[in-house]
Amino acid sequence: MSSWRYHRPATVAEAVRLLDTGGAVLLAGGQTLVPALARTPARSATLVDLGAIAGLRDITASDAEIRIGAMATHTRIATDPVVRQGIPSLARLAFDIADPQVRNRATIGGSVAYADPAGDYPAACLGLSATVITDRRRIPAAEYFTGAFCTALTDSEMVVALSFPTFPQLLRAAYVRLPNRTARSALVGVMVAEAESGFQVAVGGLASGPLRWPEAEAALDNRLHPEALQDLACPLGASDYLAHMARALAVRAVQSLAT
Repeated sequence: MSSWRYHRPATVAEAVRLLDTGGAVLLAGGQTLVPALARTPARSATLVDLGAIAGLRDITASDAEIRIGAMATHTRIATDPVVRQGIPSLARLAFDIADPQVRNRATIGGSVAYADPAGDYPAACLGLSATVITDRRRIPAAEYFTGAFCTALTDSEMVVALSFPTFPQLLRAAYVRLPNRTARSALVGVMVAEAESGFQVAVGGLASGPLRWPEAEAALDNRLHPEALQDLACPLGASDYLAHMARALAVRAVQSLAT
C-alpha cells in the first residue's frame, strides 16, 4: 500500500532539510517525476514541491554572466529578453523543446538534475561552459555531468540556479538537434560555441551522457568552415548512426555561425 506525504517549503534551507530526512524527492515542473510515479502506484514517497520558494524562477544578468533560477520554465527561458539578448542560442533551444504544454511546466533545473541523455540542456550547458549552482557549491558543467542520468549531486543536494557566461567570454553559439518525432525529445543534439579561449563543441543524446568533442574543437580553431569537420572521428560512446548524425548536426551549426 502506498503512502504519500506532501511538503511545500518556503525556503531552500527547508527543502534541503526535508531531503536530508531520506526518501524525499523534489518536485519542480513534474514532467518527468509525475509520469514515473504514475508507473509505480504502490510506491511510497515524500514530495517536496519547490513552487513556493522565492527567487528560484528569477533570471538576472551581470557583466560576466546570466543566472537562471532552477524553476525557470522552458517558456520563460525562450521568451526572457535577458536570455534572448545575452544567449540567443539557449533561448532558441528552449523554444524548440517538446510542445507548449511541456514548455510551460518543465524547468531547466529539473532537466539538469535528471540528466536525461534525450534532454537538450546537458549538451548546451557543457558547450556554453555553464556552472550548476546548488545550495552549497558551484559545479562546472564539465564536472557536473558524470554519465547518462548521473550527476555530481549528493543525495541531499539541490540545484538552485545555472550560470552562463556572456559576452565577451562567449562570442557566439548555435545548437542543432535531431528530434524524436514521437516524444519530441532530442535523439542527438550538438552545441557549437565560440568563446574567447576557442571553440567548444558538445554532443548530447549519447548513452554515456553529454561529451565534449575535442577533435571538432581543434579543427574549428584552425578553420571555421563546415569542411573542417569532414572525416573526423565522432565522440566516444556514439553508435555509427549517432556518430553520423552528430557530424551532420555539427556541420549545420557551423554553417549558421559562418554566415
